[in-house]
Amino acid sequence: MALIPLEFVTLKTKLSPPDVEKRLNEYTEPRKWHSGFLTAIGMHKPIKPLIGKIKGTKFTVLPNTRDRSFLFPVVTGAVHPDGQGSEVRIFSRVNIFAFIIPAIILSLVFLTPAWIWVKIGVCVLLYLLIIAGYNSEFAHVRETMERLLTAGTRNDEDERPGK
Repeated sequence: MALIPLEFVTLKTKLSPPDVEKRLNEYTEPRKWHSGFLTAIGMHKPIKPLIGKIKGTKFTVLPNTRDRSFLFPVVTGAVHPDGQGSEVRIFSRVNIFAFIIPAIILSLVFLTPAWIWVKIGVCVLLYLLIIAGYNSEFAHVRETMERLLTAGTRNDEDERPGK
């Protein structure tokens, strides 16, 4: 479990960079300005596993689910040629709302007349909840990306992406 909500991952695949870009486009729904609102009121029906923007060999995606969470990681990446295949470099960070909402809660906690140890305990608990949620969600995103890059290719144990 990483204590800082940042992840750098490199996935290798036998697909060429244009094939990886095509595959990303097939599995990514374009993000629209009203996506978050429709999700909040329960009207968003995900069609593809990811939502985001792909521009050339660079991309920014989020998990695409019916229940939106501010713990979802924001995944940015780039596709680079690597010998006979491609290398997909992924950078993941926690969504900024994962710190804004707890900051509001903590400001209220620090205004209460409680012992300092209680206030510090609440801070640590909120931080650990954010980190645990982020790590769990990033594991799902990484698994989705690995599945996306290996679908339709030979997938032996030694040839899995990330190995």
